[in-house]
Amino acid sequence: MAFRSISALNLRRGIGESLSLHELRLGNKKFRAALLLILIGIVGRLLLLNLANIETVLVASLLAGTYLGGMYVVIVPISIMLSTDAIIYVARYPGFYPLGDIAALALFIYSGYVMISMIGSATRRRHLAFRLKSIAVLTSISIPLTIFYDIWTAAGMWLTITGKPPISQSIWQTLGMQVPFTLLHILSSLIFVPIFGTIFLYYLSQPAEVDVAAIAPAEDT
Repeated sequence: MAFRSISALNLRRGIGESLSLHELRLGNKKFRAALLLILIGIVGRLLLLNLANIETVLVASLLAGTYLGGMYVVIVPISIMLSTDAIIYVARYPGFYPLGDIAALALFIYSGYVMISMIGSATRRRHLAFRLKSIAVLTSISIPLTIFYDIWTAAGMWLTITGKPPISQSIWQTLGMQVPFTLLHILSSLIFVPIFGTIFLYYLSQPAEVDVAAIAPAEDT
């Protein structure tokens, strides 16, 4: 009970942090870090598109929540998915599924990544240190989070597509068919969380550049 209470408090604090306009500038290190994660998610998803459930969106979402927090728990995963979906479903798979079914399924996919980021935000650390232990913990956390995400999106797939005619599968059939893809997804997390987690933590551990424009006094007119 105490652990759940602390986690819930950290979660509310994480997503409740305000995002000022001052942060949305290239001179702000946290904003540049968010852009780096968005780039990792977009490039990885597009390059690995033909490999089922091998992707970099989950790791980008987890890192955004764990080490950036605030509104970045929403901005990073949603930015990645919106930009890549515009390419994947419009340019590559037009009319593959009815637009209404795709939109409904997208709610589960998008919310799944946001929830991963929010859970990461509940465990975030205020003071970063570049340590192998941090990477090991993050990689361990990614395994149950990957399983949770796949169950959530498989339920969405059943509600929006596979549970309807002409497919008409049971929820258990859909979940059963998801198992080999979840194993691949876990493998993806075990590969990419250590790799990109190490790169991202190294970047965050470097001294921030002083934003001269932000601290310089205004000239008298």
